[in-house]
Amino acid sequence: MLLYNPTSKRCRLYKSFVNTGGTEDTGWQYYAAECSHVRLENAVSLSVVNQTVDVACRSGFTYLLSPPLPCPLGTGVLDIGRCAQTLWTDQVTPFVTDLPAPLSTGAEIRVRGSGDGGSSTGILLQGTEAGNTVFLLAIRWSRLDAIFNTESSGSWGSEIGPSGFIFSPNVVFDALVRITTTKFMIFINGSNFYEAPIRISVQKAAILRVSFSRIDSVEVKYP
Repeated sequence: MLLYNPTSKRCRLYKSFVNTGGTEDTGWQYYAAECSHVRLENAVSLSVVNQTVDVACRSGFTYLLSPPLPCPLGTGVLDIGRCAQTLWTDQVTPFVTDLPAPLSTGAEIRVRGSGDGGSSTGILLQGTEAGNTVFLLAIRWSRLDAIFNTESSGSWGSEIGPSGFIFSPNVVFDALVRITTTKFMIFINGSNFYEAPIRISVQKAAILRVSFSRIDSVEVKYP
């Protein structure tokens, strides 16, 4: 059934069983609703029992909750979340996408690809406001260095990074950026490469940009 609360002006789903008779919930008005009226794009399967949602998203997608929203009756659609794309393969360069959801502690960015030894190879998280860069990892072939930096209101901070250079042109590598409460932990091919401080809140990141000459895969993993 579809439940509507006129006080909060919100909807939810509820399922009762013949053998138990279900339960009553004060303040909610009951309406009949077909299961087909609940839509979730990019899902393989979906079941909802008393506000508990069990969703299997198709490959390359992750189920992310939507903020609570009122659902107008009669539309036949209830927004309970979404299967957002979080894995992309065989992309052209540069690869640019809006983040499916805000980043937080425990989130990861994974990139597999290579650089051609010419133009810079990098991973960038652009902020919600112009001139803000929350994270930049730039592999500069002309200088044989790899640096981390951030940008605030159009002004770049101090570059920091490891002293060694471990990359080779046109050799595929795996880069992992893991977010903790205070820093970015950067791994290359599974080994700890560098730890960079978080200077700007990761929740302000809105766009992911990957500039590799070859991009096999890009993935955003949420905790």
